[in-house]
Amino acid sequence: MGCRQAAVDAIRQRLFDLGQDHWYPAPGDQLARSVQPVVSGIEENLATLVDTIAFAIPTRLPEERRPPTDVLGTPTRDATVEAWRQAAVELLAGSHALSAAGEQPWRDDPGAGWWVMGDVAVALEAILVLDDRLEELGLLSDHDRPALAMSLEERRLILSQTARVATWHATTDLADSAAPQVPRPSVRVAHPISLVSVPEDLAPAQHRLSRFLRPLVALDSAFDGEPEISADSARQITASQLYLCRVFAAAAAAAAKTQDHAPFFAERAEVLAALQPQISHLIDVVAREPNRRRLWQQSELSTAVIRMADHGVPIRLQRQQMAELAHTTHEVTHNLAKALSRELLRTSSNLRDAHPRH
Repeated sequence: MGCRQAAVDAIRQRLFDLGQDHWYPAPGDQLARSVQPVVSGIEENLATLVDTIAFAIPTRLPEERRPPTDVLGTPTRDATVEAWRQAAVELLAGSHALSAAGEQPWRDDPGAGWWVMGDVAVALEAILVLDDRLEELGLLSDHDRPALAMSLEERRLILSQTARVATWHATTDLADSAAPQVPRPSVRVAHPISLVSVPEDLAPAQHRLSRFLRPLVALDSAFDGEPEISADSARQITASQLYLCRVFAAAAAAAAKTQDHAPFFAERAEVLAALQPQISHLIDVVAREPNRRRLWQQSELSTAVIRMADHGVPIRLQRQQMAELAHTTHEVTHNLAKALSRELLRTSSNLRDAHPRH
């Protein structure tokens, strides 16, 4: 059953990276949604239903799960178990490649996003069919499962239709050639942060910060158990990005050619403002900052914007430059949400809620 759990987690990870992340926070959590689905339009309801179906799949409780390295590393002579193991390895490797790829067009381009969604729908339907047989044998009776009113036939109908709709809208198969990006030591040593001297430097600096924030999912075999983010980093980056989003919204609204980007920054500021009080009492079990470069980069961004305001330097950007700033700001808040939620929800999390009423 460990192989099955790894396969389910890999499918859910892909939905999370697509922005369909309702399943990730536990019931009652108030974590802000990290990104809006890129598969939008009339068929957006299908993507939401796929997310609901994935959330309702029976899963083991977090404390009962074993690391993928413990269940996927050794081949077995049992043909059924070996088939599950190979499927889980393939799904987990593919999901890791999508999460850790240097370029991720499926997060922004609906044509690429639907390609991934179609793959998810096919894999999820296969899991449902196999689960129906496991249910008959009573092998899922000890699994946790949220209530779902839909029958198996209804769920399969939705998933098969989603896969069919995906063939209408998918325009590129770039996801099939995705590969995890290997960190380069020279980047760590020679150029730890991106400096900001003029408004045009803001987007590259935000992009650098987003790379520093990009987490490695705890279910990956390459994950070494290190904290994804510290409590201080989460609070500082959230507060600083809230300030930056408000400044960027005002800057975008000040010019007719960029004012259509102002609502995006304003909406992102609302999300960060809602997140702030929820993480105000987080503490680290062991005081440890996994990557101080993210703090340095955020400090460079905030002080540069304050310095521009003090010196009367307006943030005036061309339309394409403002679009790039919006894109990189989305990357920062998306990766911040992923790092924070994954650190909070993993069984060996280094974060605890120290609210005096808890």
